Amino acid sequence: MTLLMALRRNFARIAASLLLLGASAPVFAADDAAITRGAYLAIAADCGSCHTDKKAGGAPLGGGPPLKTDFGTFYGPNITSDKRTGIGDWTEDQFKRALRSGINEHGAYMFPAFPFTSFTNLTDADASDLYAYLQSVPAVTHRAPRNEVKFPFGWRPLLWFWRISWLSSSTTFRFGISLPPRSFSRLRAAI
Repeated sequence: MTLLMALRRNFARIAASLLLLGASAPVFAADDAAITRGAYLAIAADCGSCHTDKKAGGAPLGGGPPLKTDFGTFYGPNITSDKRTGIGDWTEDQFKRALRSGINEHGAYMFPAFPFTSFTNLTDADASDLYAYLQSVPAVTHRAPRNEVKFPFGWRPLLWFWRISWLSSSTTFRFGISLPPRSFSRLRAAI
């Protein structure tokens, strides 16, 4: 099955679900077109692969399966509109900062298991549409397990070193977080 066929088939399912959800108006008010565009983006970005535990019968976007790495095991969090265990109480700015800069709602660095570097150049309109869609997803009360990160990699301040060591010089973060290309060259030469 080609990617285009999969997108078309899943897009129809999500669009139908959104029509059925119209009766239960979400707290976050967005126009239907933004939600539909956001659903398309969520499918294209394959958000469900990391945020839905299909093997365990998890709800869509309610928390992902274990991702085992040499650094430990990571779990995709619940990104539904649930205010307690999901992102339902996040502001759009908090969402955009997490999506593009890898900084969570508390201001801490997110582990690079979340591929935020792939979203740094997402337009404001696209990020807003994705946020609108995720806020329209029915709330699922489910907290993903804590990440099981090996020492010392679980210490979030160390993520700063990962950022300056591995982000390419062409990576430009929004919200004023960027490093000039020279700093990357000097740092890599020193390591």
